[in-house]
Amino acid sequence: MNGGQLFLKLVVSLILLLMLLVVGQPFFSKMMQNFERTAVRQVVTQLNSAASFKVAEYIALDKLPELSEQLTNNPLMWLELDDLGGYDRYQGEIEVLNFQELNTKQWIYDRSTNRLIYKVEYPELLINEDPIAQRIQFHLQLEYSDLNEDGRFDADNDKITGLVIAPVYPYQWRQGTDN
Repeated sequence: MNGGQLFLKLVVSLILLLMLLVVGQPFFSKMMQNFERTAVRQVVTQLNSAASFKVAEYIALDKLPELSEQLTNNPLMWLELDDLGGYDRYQGEIEVLNFQELNTKQWIYDRSTNRLIYKVEYPELLINEDPIAQRIQFHLQLEYSDLNEDGRFDADNDKITGLVIAPVYPYQWRQGTDN
């Protein structure tokens, strides 16, 4: 084989590779977006399951009225860090958050606000009411029967029924992303 044939094969291979990248890029991009959406949903589901176990624990110990003490705790401590896709996804607890320094696809717990924060890699997937489009924030929230119908939890009158991880600002994943 001479140098010209080798060069021609190299050029044809590069052209085919580039064509594959151009044709496959939308598919791979959509796949990565779907992975992120699924991973966030999975973490929230796991946290809500852990919150249910925490409620069961308080019921078993006959301490349900004290469940509201959990609202200032980091719910990620109820999970194994591997549940977030590895230790690199959870960056720990902080006192003051500089959101710009947080890498995408990472979680942080902000102790100053008692919020669990996720930095989205594909914000175009979200319809998000958070002032920062690339952020989803969660907090622990009591579920209760508002027996005195005043719109807020009153430990003396209302009955605790659960604990959930809830978004601070409403958000939803955009349609057309295989919800």
